[in-house]
Amino acid sequence: MKNIKLSVIVPVYNVEKYIGNCLDSIIKQTYSNLEIICVNDGSTDNSSHILQEYAKQDSRIKIINRENGGLSAARNSGLAVATGDFVSFIDSDDGLTTTKAYEKIISCIEDNIDVVWFEPRIIYENYDLYQKWGASDSNWYTLKYNGKVYLTDEVLLRSDCNAWNKVIRLDKIREAGVSFPEGLLYEDAVFHYNLFSIVKNAYFLKEKLYLYHRRPGSIMSQSADRKPDKGIHHIYLLDKIYSYWNEKNIFKNRKGTFQKICAAYYHNAMNSVPDFEKSRVVWEMTKRLRQWNIGHEEDYILYLLAEGRYDIGFWWGPAPKPNLKGLKKIFCIRKENGRIVLRIFKKKILQF
Repeated sequence: MKNIKLSVIVPVYNVEKYIGNCLDSIIKQTYSNLEIICVNDGSTDNSSHILQEYAKQDSRIKIINRENGGLSAARNSGLAVATGDFVSFIDSDDGLTTTKAYEKIISCIEDNIDVVWFEPRIIYENYDLYQKWGASDSNWYTLKYNGKVYLTDEVLLRSDCNAWNKVIRLDKIREAGVSFPEGLLYEDAVFHYNLFSIVKNAYFLKEKLYLYHRRPGSIMSQSADRKPDKGIHHIYLLDKIYSYWNEKNIFKNRKGTFQKICAAYYHNAMNSVPDFEKSRVVWEMTKRLRQWNIGHEEDYILYLLAEGRYDIGFWWGPAPKPNLKGLKKIFCIRKENGRIVLRIFKKKILQF
């Protein structure tokens, strides 16, 4: 068996009900060259005590205690101390489906493979969650590729953005200088598009090796709930991708790809905010389109936004043909005396 050291990073926050099963699925792996880094992110329940008990039984377990900072901060803390050749991220309410999961993954790694992608088996804790997520989960998490794959932009756009169903070469993460953005939701997307714009050699393993729980109260299970100050994070994450691509001088030749990312996350934002927040999403997206000057050849909605056609900015897909005079009375942005003016119910809200 290959002598590859694997660092497994497990962020832990108030999961006393789940953490035991998660750690059991890791320590019982037939592939034993593991470094298990449990980041206790300020848990206030019994999670910390459970971690200590497991650490007494298995010397591979290392515990990092920190103040609560969120999932991104916990993962970054684990990355900072990891010493493995590869790294795996496992959420503490999830686990691995088989004791041979890492053995199968490691067997796919060759000198020129920097990431192994695999599929999750999804457990829905109630039927409502299955009805809500089942169809989209099946489409999103089913790998579209198999075996060795070069990560072109098309591959990235067609593949999921999650960190937990991948094993990644650690020195590539550090060479690329990527981390999880702290203070943002949907942080995996930033990590995904930034890292894999640099790292290109992948292996897609079409086996369900990660046990992913859809449960009420988790971040992912609520990601489609329409709540203020949440969906707008889909727009904020674009800032991180744009800045990184500019810094690495890769943006100029990838404007078309970035347009598609912008279109997708604008769509996600509009679908995940309450109606009164939609004008904010439109406004924030438009500011960025005009500031970045990325073009909009790949998507008609981006064109409408960049041109100030906010009267139809609430739709996704082909531009609608019905009479929109009523909507224009509610919300519009247009040029007035050479300045851009936002009006809601004809009242001037902003101008620049």
